[in-house]
Amino acid sequence: MTLRARVLRRWKQLLKFRPFWPQVVRTGFFERDMQTLSARDAKYNFGRLIDMARSEPVTVEKHGRAVVVVLAVEEYERLKAIELERHENVPQSGEKK
Repeated sequence: MTLRARVLRRWKQLLKFRPFWPQVVRTGFFERDMQTLSARDAKYNFGRLIDMARSEPVTVEKHGRAVVVVLAVEEYERLKAIELERHENVPQSGEKK
């Protein structure tokens, strides 16, 4: 393989490399900064997405729009418990508290 061919091959490899840099976006819902990833970064760095989501919710964007939030199971269960508690405390129609 010639030197030119090796250099071109190496450049092609480097161009395929895409560093993983999540964005930090301020959001009012979780009252703190939230990590944001593009769908492509989430796809190619799925293991890292899982690790990040275990410590804080992560927003995944597609074409610049937030489409999904990935969060830890414990956080999901906590939110479901809050929702269930609120649902149980809402009076049904015709019922007085």
